[in-house]
Amino acid sequence: MLPKIHCRNFQKKYMKSTTVTDQEIVTYLRQSSKITDIVDLARKNSVVLRLCQSVGIDVSDEELQAAANAFRRERNLLGASEMLEWLDRQLIPAGDWAEGIRIALLKKKLKQFLFGQWLASDYASNPLRYRQVALSQILTHDFTIAVNLVQRLAENKVSFCALALEYSKGQQVREKGGFCGVRTLSSLLPEIFKAISDKQEGEIIGPIQTASGYHILRIEKWFPLELNDSVKEEFLELLFQRWLEYAEFDVPYIPTNYEVIESILELAEVTRDDVLYDLGSGDGRIVVAAAQKYGVRGVGVEMNPQRTAYSRRYCHNLGVTNVQFLQQDMFETDVSAATVVTLYLQPDINLKLRSKLLRELKPGTRIVSNQFDMGDWKPDRAVQVSTPFRDHTLYYWVVPERVPDHLLHC
Repeated sequence: MLPKIHCRNFQKKYMKSTTVTDQEIVTYLRQSSKITDIVDLARKNSVVLRLCQSVGIDVSDEELQAAANAFRRERNLLGASEMLEWLDRQLIPAGDWAEGIRIALLKKKLKQFLFGQWLASDYASNPLRYRQVALSQILTHDFTIAVNLVQRLAENKVSFCALALEYSKGQQVREKGGFCGVRTLSSLLPEIFKAISDKQEGEIIGPIQTASGYHILRIEKWFPLELNDSVKEEFLELLFQRWLEYAEFDVPYIPTNYEVIESILELAEVTRDDVLYDLGSGDGRIVVAAAQKYGVRGVGVEMNPQRTAYSRRYCHNLGVTNVQFLQQDMFETDVSAATVVTLYLQPDINLKLRSKLLRELKPGTRIVSNQFDMGDWKPDRAVQVSTPFRDHTLYYWVVPERVPDHLLHC
């Protein structure tokens, strides 16, 4: 074994002088089975950039400079030489570092665009959903054992802590006597969220089956949660990451801003007696918003399986039950039950869809399209909606008793 000083000399002489090419880095990532994680992050980054470009989200030079200054202050890189040395150690060209700052700002703005208004509205309407809970857990892979443990706990023959120490899987939780810590409800698995949301302190719940096994839970204490800036950012990030899991990488869709959704529903004069169909429903936000605010029965139609899966999970997490999401082609969907139809498509698709809507929808059915009209079928109303990111035109039609022949053809 070389003396320590020789090892240092060896590192200085050979390690620092050894350059690694981009191809060698990619090869290492593949060989170490880490490439898929990096590719996934790169794809998500691409979705963010393209979507920001589509909806008009940008970063000003002043915002970029302020964020760069904050970055340097946090790391005590106040001088130019210190900053350059840090970039050199991190192997980051200055241009790539600046672009990274810009992308971080874009992501922050996009999170606010996608979920900011909805989060504030949902918190005001459903504060109990934003509670924190101190939770203890016993997790086992055997259903028979789980049932037996619940029975023993019900009979008060043994403490929860003792059973967790003996039976629970997961070393950290087991060592704490089953205590999982204080968690926000939205951070829990959907099955657990649903099972505990209406339970009382001290109550034993379970067994609840998830992909991890069978959970036996005890609620130690409920805590109210104030939606301050840090908590808001935590929830926005959680919603954003869940949305990214189901985002389409190749052709990212443009989701509707919540300010615009409210205007759409107001323009359509939606009531709880309506049946609303959203064609090309994306992540389901229009259907869910209509169901939550107005109590309508909603149907989302979306071809993309990832978006449909996200919509269903989104609904499940929120406890919204009067909606459904169909994974199918909108041109093959029977829309005759609709009393309200919402669209955010493209001009050519609107034109192709026009004859279907006029043939299948009952007279009096209201249609609202975000941004795009339907050719020579003149809207009954057109409304301008301004948001911090872009202006929108909403077009409103009512299906007439008698449809002119020329509108039934593209």
